Amino acid sequence: KPHLRMPGFLYGAEGKITALQGIFQNTEAMAFGAKKAMQPEYKVRFLLGDIWGALETNGGMDTVEADVLECWLERVDISSIERIQNSWPEPPAKKQQTIDQKSHHGHKHKDRGTIEQVAVDKEGPPAPGQHLCEAYVQMVIKKGFVTAEEIRETIAFSEKEAELLKGPRIIAKAWSDPKFKAKLLKDTASAVREAGFGTGKWCDSDPGMRPADGEGLGGVIITVENTSKVHNLLVCTLCSCYPKAILGRPPLWYKSSVYRARAVREPRKLLEEFGTVIPANTEVRVHDATADCRYLVLPARPKGTEGWSEEALAKIVTRDSMVGVEVLKDNPPKL
Repeated sequence: KPHLRMPGFLYGAEGKITALQGIFQNTEAMAFGAKKAMQPEYKVRFLLGDIWGALETNGGMDTVEADVLECWLERVDISSIERIQNSWPEPPAKKQQTIDQKSHHGHKHKDRGTIEQVAVDKEGPPAPGQHLCEAYVQMVIKKGFVTAEEIRETIAFSEKEAELLKGPRIIAKAWSDPKFKAKLLKDTASAVREAGFGTGKWCDSDPGMRPADGEGLGGVIITVENTSKVHNLLVCTLCSCYPKAILGRPPLWYKSSVYRARAVREPRKLLEEFGTVIPANTEVRVHDATADCRYLVLPARPKGTEGWSEEALAKIVTRDSMVGVEVLKDNPPKL
């Protein structure tokens, strides 16, 4: 398949650089024969309204942040931009793409739509029985035999492994220790390592996948905090990048094409289907992970847990809350 590190839905969109994530291998260039190609990678914030138009964007408040290699970025000439209030650009898929006329790290790309269609064609049809399975799940939920929450809990339990316990312990310590929390938000790897939770790399439990070599590899984990002003949601639209060393193996729904597509297009509707309703005055910020940078959500601490030990707090932290599809309820029972 074509190896593209730039999510197609952001192609041609305008955003704002909010941080330099680091210097990483440009695997696109390596796929075309380069032996070593290092590139700066930036965190770029986009307004969902600027990508999809007025579709379910909560008045232009909600955003998506993606980690983008420098070779995919072009500086915007601010003086030439004319913005008209309530005027939305067409989605990138409808724009005329001219990337095939531009040179890109020594070669030329075809237009994005053609490249993506080639990748889709090579994926082939859904696995046998996939549609039947999905329909059956929706039917038993609709009939009331089981709830979506019960299904998620069952999957989480069946996939639980020793590494899965690391995430709740990190969150519990952040709730209990202000200094640890501050460092976790500033430098997750150092905070996790110094507290004895591992190396702070997402590939800690599977070092053969992407070994750290001191040159920008090793898997950076970034912690983002849920507050009354911002609710964070994690996704990887390109594949299903996930901080395995902290959260264990990703659930099937996280890897599904439906979740990956809807998380960046209609995050509020998606969250409602998980039973999570975000207030209208709270920004939903979607983080699109990559093979280099993966994320961990620090959930808001529930009210009624004052004075609890870290051990007790860890027991109420769920995997879904650390991905952002669940908000922990106040006054939980002590487990």
